[in-house]
Amino acid sequence: AGGTITVGDSLAYNNSGDVISDAEVTDGTATDLHIIGMAIQAGVDTEIITIVLYGPVRMGLE
Repeated sequence: AGGTITVGDSLAYNNSGDVISDAEVTDGTATDLHIIGMAIQAGVDTEIITIVLYGPVRMGLE
């Protein structure tokens, strides 16, 4: 689903729409990918985690 996000919006949600990460939109381009990664790692198997991406994003897997 599309939409508009603004500074202060949370970046990661679980199936129920609950915020599961402290990562927030800061300046429209910078995000805390480490915190998002920790949220993904902590997710339960089969749970869909929604991550809101804003601006140019380059995310790699290590």
